[in-house]
Amino acid sequence: TATVSNAEAAANAAIHADADLTISGTGTLEVTAGGIADGISSTDDLVVLSGAVSVAAADDALRGKDSLVIEGGTLAVSAGGDALKSDDEEDATKGFVAILGGAISGTAGDDGVDAFTDIVVADGTLEVTATGDGLHAETALAIGGGTVSVLGSDAGLEAFAITIEGGNASVVSSDDGVNASGGTTAATQGGGGMGGEGDGGQTVTITAGSFTIDAGGDGLDSNGSVAMSGGTVVVFGPTNDGNGALDVNGEFVVSGGELIAVGSAGMAVAPSTASPQSWVAATASAAAGATITVVDAAGTQIASVTTPKAISSVVVSTAAISVGSSYSIVVDGSTVATAIAGEFVGGGGPGGGDRRP
Repeated sequence: TATVSNAEAAANAAIHADADLTISGTGTLEVTAGGIADGISSTDDLVVLSGAVSVAAADDALRGKDSLVIEGGTLAVSAGGDALKSDDEEDATKGFVAILGGAISGTAGDDGVDAFTDIVVADGTLEVTATGDGLHAETALAIGGGTVSVLGSDAGLEAFAITIEGGNASVVSSDDGVNASGGTTAATQGGGGMGGEGDGGQTVTITAGSFTIDAGGDGLDSNGSVAMSGGTVVVFGPTNDGNGALDVNGEFVVSGGELIAVGSAGMAVAPSTASPQSWVAATASAAAGATITVVDAAGTQIASVTTPKAISSVVVSTAAISVGSSYSIVVDGSTVATAIAGEFVGGGGPGGGDRRP
């Protein structure tokens, strides 16, 4: 057990290395860092291969300046700052966090995972609760496997380029669930923050996996474009009309997968009319706890979801929807709206940025 008092906080971390630092073995490591200290830090690469690691830190829990890589082990971390962090600002090939295995649970007074360049989740289990963002990367954020659960956050996933290509992910956020924003390079991003309209070119790409979003702000938001070609995405968007379940400044193109997005109607957006896979969108009200079902003219169910909060718009895209065909929106067994696939009924219109003001 390593403990740092307030007077000793100038040491920077309870465990610190001015070189690469690797944690492995079958034992248990418990770290407590008070004052303004990090828990475990390295000025180079910090790697966790195995073991049971518990960290409580006044500032960042695990910080590898050049990189932080977790390949195994069981980690339970709490931080006044970021739970997992890499912050090399001088080398575009560094400053990344890679989660390749292990079981991680963390709470953070700032971001759950914070990288100056990229975040990659390829395997393992990551569960975070954050006051700031769940996962925040200045350049790219990719989930290709494993399980990612953001139990609470400001923004859930935030980066210039966000890719979901496998695994299971879920996000609960008070603001945007997914936010592709920021500048076009690490140099323009670092220091400007991630909250503005951005410089254009931001992307959200979804090719596989299962992803659920429960957002108080925009659900799936890109200051650039969204492209979905596979996977399953369910969005429970905001209740206020100042945001929408879907929000894009560029094109939202769906060519595969299953998309269900419900939320408020004031800023509602549907996929682009140029999408190879058609969609149904309509204004339709439902109370919290209601089951919303989309059925075709023959009464065949196309999609169904139970909403945890009141909604007033529905957008669904699946391979079973045919452009030009009629579909009904059914709430708890009663038809509340009908829509023609590929035509927006009562909301802002199809994505690229064509929203109700």
